[in-house]
Amino acid sequence: MSFLFPSFLFALGLVTIPIAIHLFNFRKYQKVYFTNVRFLKEIKKETNRQAKLKHLLVLFARILALIFIVLAFAQPYIPNKENSQMSSIYDIVSIYLDNSLSMEAGADNRSLLEQAKDRAVQVVNAHDYNTKYNLITNEFKGKHQKFYSKDQMINMIDEVALSPTTRMLSEVYKKQNNIDKVDDQNIKSYWISDFQKSIIDLDTDNIDSTLKGYMLPLSNQAINNIYIDSCWLEKPYILIKEPIRLIVRMKCNQEDNSKKGRVELKINGQTKGIAEYDFKAITTYVDTLTFSVDEAGWYKAMLSIEDFPVTFDDQYFFTFKVSESYKVLAIKGSEESPYLNAFYRNKKYFNYQEVDVNQLDFSIVEEHQLVILNDLRNISSGLIERIESYISKGGTVLFIPSLEADINSYNQFSKRMSIGMWNGLNNIKKKVSRINTSEYIYSDVFEDLQKNVDMPYSLYNYAFSYEKYGGEPIMQYEDGSAFIVKNNYKKGQVYIVNAPLGKEYSNFATHSLFVPFLYKVTLSGTRSYLQAYEIGIGSLVEIKGTTLEKDQVYKVRNNEVEFIPEYKYVDNRIFLDMKTNVKTAGFYEYYLDQNSIDGSGWLAFNYSRTESDLNYLDEVELKELAGKVGFSVLSDASGEILVENIKQLNKGIVLWKWCIILALLFLGAEVLLLRFWK
Repeated sequence: MSFLFPSFLFALGLVTIPIAIHLFNFRKYQKVYFTNVRFLKEIKKETNRQAKLKHLLVLFARILALIFIVLAFAQPYIPNKENSQMSSIYDIVSIYLDNSLSMEAGADNRSLLEQAKDRAVQVVNAHDYNTKYNLITNEFKGKHQKFYSKDQMINMIDEVALSPTTRMLSEVYKKQNNIDKVDDQNIKSYWISDFQKSIIDLDTDNIDSTLKGYMLPLSNQAINNIYIDSCWLEKPYILIKEPIRLIVRMKCNQEDNSKKGRVELKINGQTKGIAEYDFKAITTYVDTLTFSVDEAGWYKAMLSIEDFPVTFDDQYFFTFKVSESYKVLAIKGSEESPYLNAFYRNKKYFNYQEVDVNQLDFSIVEEHQLVILNDLRNISSGLIERIESYISKGGTVLFIPSLEADINSYNQFSKRMSIGMWNGLNNIKKKVSRINTSEYIYSDVFEDLQKNVDMPYSLYNYAFSYEKYGGEPIMQYEDGSAFIVKNNYKKGQVYIVNAPLGKEYSNFATHSLFVPFLYKVTLSGTRSYLQAYEIGIGSLVEIKGTTLEKDQVYKVRNNEVEFIPEYKYVDNRIFLDMKTNVKTAGFYEYYLDQNSIDGSGWLAFNYSRTESDLNYLDEVELKELAGKVGFSVLSDASGEILVENIKQLNKGIVLWKWCIILALLFLGAEVLLLRFWK
């Protein structure tokens, strides 16, 4: 047996008080008048025996009552065998309080977060007043490395609110294991969470056996939740007043759920589309909404559904920008291309510029959505470096060779981006026999591709090896070699035509397939991406098409906050570092000057969908996980029951209550002896 406050045992010296009382207070004699001395002697002997017994019993009752009162203050306990090798008093109690958005769910008008805060306070109350406390929430703030008193800890728990940040359990474990502490201090950890399966990633190979703790699950019954997962454009471009198909993906975390509803699309506050959904024993539902835009500029769009009780993932925000025209740069070798000119000059969406390679200003390359390298006899190292940088940032290049090409410079270009190998020019007529209709370029050109359809041919063509470089053929000759190949490089792409455009080399430029090819390649370079960022996942946001002058800074704002983010230059690109400034989902405007639209735009942020999958570890799975990391599970306990369970688990069997009960029993026995024993 051990004592929590052994210093109180010195008070056992107080037992001398009832002994002194016994020795002096009960030495009183009473006179008894009786006529017969014989009977008097018998009565005297009988009375003395009874008086001594009564006095001894009263003395023992008083001594035992006093002893148990002192023991109650010393708080005795029988140590837990599990903690027999360690101090039974843990100097630091670290509580992880899960305040992720999934804790919004709950029952009886009380969210899981409110229940979790109650449990956290109960954990604090289960420990001694001189214990140091540490609180960790999903934000991982600087104050989460500090220690607090009992009262401070309870106040901090009361202030905890829902957070858009999601933490994996491995992060929590590492955070608690790295708490700054003195070497001889012990840490007891508590995890209060709903324990979603989506956050379980503990690696048992990196477990520290000295960190012990308890898992307190709140509600491990799966909740039906339908949410908007993501959306994307069917085609990678947006044209003014032309139909745009938006593909929406929704998910449900329960396969046996059957639920109907509708998803609504609003753009700049106006409803642009509505679609009905019907989940029937499926977990993913994909639908399409069609809309159009009337003018160029930024657009703020929001998809929304209605689903309870979890609502944080019922909206999905995104933005996109529509350009008035798309800039195309053709870098020519010698003469202008009549075919390229004829196509681009008559298209209102395209701003076409043709520049001689010897007069090219490299700085203008990245201003264009498509760069065409046409009829270049050789490619300088400077141009190779500029084009490589342009493609790596998401640019699109169309490469059309020259009949008098310097193969070595061509291969330097190809090797730089690992897109293939040029092997020389063939003066052999070849006819295209296969078109890859599964690739974007010709995916919607043919309703039904007939076998006898007229195909283009080339009289001169280059042998180009692409297979081992990951290229994808768009057109192939009858012998299986490629006429047009698409290669991806980092964020961009390169289209390679293996024959010059002149009619003396190929009929492709005058063939009916040339116009859709050039049109789709150009639009693929426009890349009208939907912009939708996730709060807490990465913090860098790229700002395209602007440069910062001296003393200029970007500002970001919405209706509630305004802040100045840090910015970074990476490969001559500007990235805004949002860090933890964005806390709520919605639209945020960035700008250099609030009186100018130059350098301004809109960003959209959404809550993480990691929290949307409301499937939890069951009791068996949770105990298995706890066993792997050296934790225990405290389930189905709250209030005083939880407090007592924690006390017994930490210290063993607590005996102070029994001491109080026994003290009261002996005090009661003393009263009865004095009252009724005459």
